[in-house]
Amino acid sequence: MLANILEMCALDIVLSKTLHGADVAVIRNNKFENDFIKKLHESYNVKMFGKDYDVPLNISPDVYIVHCDDKNHFENIIVNLKHDCYRNTNALFILVLPNIREDDLPFIFKILWSHHIIHVLVTIKDVNEDASIYSYLPYAEGRCGRDYNYSIKIGQCQGEAARDVVEKLREYDKPNLENCTFNILAHHYPPLVFSDLNPADTFAVGIERYLLQLLLEAEHMSPNFTFVPETVEFGDITNNFTVTGIMKKLHESEVDLLFGGFSLNNKRALLFDFISIHLAFEDVYIPVTPNAELVQRWKIIYMIFEYRVWLLLLVAIFIFSALLTIIDNLSKCKCNSCSKLLKLFGNATQNVVLKRKENLSENLIIINWLWFVFLVTCYYNTRLTSYSTFRTYEPQINEYMSLENYNLTPCFSHDMTAFIKNSETPIIHEQYLDMDSCKTADLALDEIVKSSSKYTVTIYYKYLWWASQHPKEKNRVHVMQENMYKTHYAIFFKRGFPLLQQFERTMSRIVECGFVHAIEGRFPNDVRYASDYSGAFEVRFLTLYDLILPFSILAVGQLIALVVFIVEVLQKTNKIH
Repeated sequence: MLANILEMCALDIVLSKTLHGADVAVIRNNKFENDFIKKLHESYNVKMFGKDYDVPLNISPDVYIVHCDDKNHFENIIVNLKHDCYRNTNALFILVLPNIREDDLPFIFKILWSHHIIHVLVTIKDVNEDASIYSYLPYAEGRCGRDYNYSIKIGQCQGEAARDVVEKLREYDKPNLENCTFNILAHHYPPLVFSDLNPADTFAVGIERYLLQLLLEAEHMSPNFTFVPETVEFGDITNNFTVTGIMKKLHESEVDLLFGGFSLNNKRALLFDFISIHLAFEDVYIPVTPNAELVQRWKIIYMIFEYRVWLLLLVAIFIFSALLTIIDNLSKCKCNSCSKLLKLFGNATQNVVLKRKENLSENLIIINWLWFVFLVTCYYNTRLTSYSTFRTYEPQINEYMSLENYNLTPCFSHDMTAFIKNSETPIIHEQYLDMDSCKTADLALDEIVKSSSKYTVTIYYKYLWWASQHPKEKNRVHVMQENMYKTHYAIFFKRGFPLLQQFERTMSRIVECGFVHAIEGRFPNDVRYASDYSGAFEVRFLTLYDLILPFSILAVGQLIALVVFIVEVLQKTNKIH
């Protein structure tokens, strides 16, 4: 009979108007009597989902009803619920515990608090053979979310209306975190977070840390910061929701809050509470390549054809040279075949031919050769004219996928490698991925400066910080015009944090007051405007220095043609004498 009282008490609470339309998960439903399941299933107020404790659900219920035989059974159910990726720790947990005594409540609440479950109604056997309803208030005034021993008796199942029980729970559990100290963990990750505070400069704490301090001051709370060096792994969440990196400390309740360049993704959103309004889409992921030097710039402009075209040109030169040599050997008049080959090269570089009084076959070969050279070079001449006449951007690689054509190899930090691999964008030339010398974002950018054959992807704020620390080297790297992703940073809390909406409203006001832009203004102007989110770079006129290579080739061709002309003049002069 007592079990029926506990079950009916839970049923009355669920079916109250307060929880109208809720999704209800019944764990270990075989422990409940058929009448309970039937009434809950037939109710038009709720949608019911039955589950065993070790089988995950594909929804996030609003209410959990849990039947437990003893303390060990209860602990097993809650521990297994931790592996349910869609669990909702902010849901109302109604625990039916027929064999639990009031002395066992501290143990029950300790288990609940260790898994961040705070909205709880526990129904247990009372001394007068009735059923009593208990809860606990970890976020009540002065407890700061750490004292789980204080339990309250809300009422009795038969002595209180179900809706009054829920309303009383809300009246009792009014979170108050004023004057509490938060244990906070963060990377030393400039410019978002600095571990060393410069007392003379408030902004020296970093962008994200400064905003967080303003938030805690507005909420009358104190931070207790713990910093770790810039690590190679922020923290990953596996498919079975095992947490790695420093995020594991938050998951295991060693700290209350985690921040410092952590991007929001689906798995993190399922596993933690968070606010993300403070730097919502303020940052972007940018591809960075070495700045194009003289040869690279010339290649991007002129090397339009693939290697097959240049091989074809080489074969054509060989064939035409062979034909001229054969005709020269078959000809009755003895001419200098070497002279003809040099003229062939001169014609290729100048698109002109001297008037020749030779046989028809030789002239046909020269004419066809000129047409072939004209078709190959006309595009380059057109581009050269256009490029030298109009203002234009420096010729850089500005599309991520175009890296495929320039043989640049990736140099990614460890956390960026994990991020890119989990996204839909491929890593260009992944087989040559360098992770040993590029462990962090700063090291990756340093490597780009030293090498002309590598590229990387980093966040824009990180690039600005690196550029401010390396003013001489910043002109040797190029930010692509194409951006890859918008960055959505988040400050992560343990699940069940009760003041999440209040914190988000306060942070929204802080951002609207312009503090983000005030901190951004601390970057040197020459760094801030050297590049922007669209990857723009300096616009300038073309100089002759940029064209030294193509004009050198042209000059060599003219020199050879002039030498051939002088040699032929001397030969004619000797024949006359």
